[in-house]
Amino acid sequence: MNTNLTDKQRRFVEFYCGECKFNATQSAIKAGYSEKTADVIGCENLVKPNIQSAIQEFMNRATEEALVTTEWIVERLKLEAERDDEGSSHSARIGALGKLSDYTGGFDKNKNHTVHSGSVGFKDITQMTDEELENELNN
Repeated sequence: MNTNLTDKQRRFVEFYCGECKFNATQSAIKAGYSEKTADVIGCENLVKPNIQSAIQEFMNRATEEALVTTEWIVERLKLEAERDDEGSSHSARIGALGKLSDYTGGFDKNKNHTVHSGSVGFKDITQMTDEELENELNN
């Protein structure tokens, strides 16, 4: 983090970006500033270029760490979902696929996801008219 910060300013940045969820007054209090002046100090801190820079650096680092963690989890879930060797289990594959589905937004529980398998491939029967659907089901 930016080395041009005092200890209180550094703690302010950490609390502001973390526990206090971008509340400048609470961040100032937690960082050790007086409660009587915390609202003014919090606002003043937010306009200081070195503190703005430290906040941006903190958020960039947190974002990178979160993305690496998310990418790692998704990759591990994909590996588990595709695993089909000795020691793998059907329930683990289904569980991994479920978690991946949740991560990608899952299925809309209010929509019917029925797909009819024809001889050529899959057909989306949700887009068919009643007559087309009846003909498809009778073939």
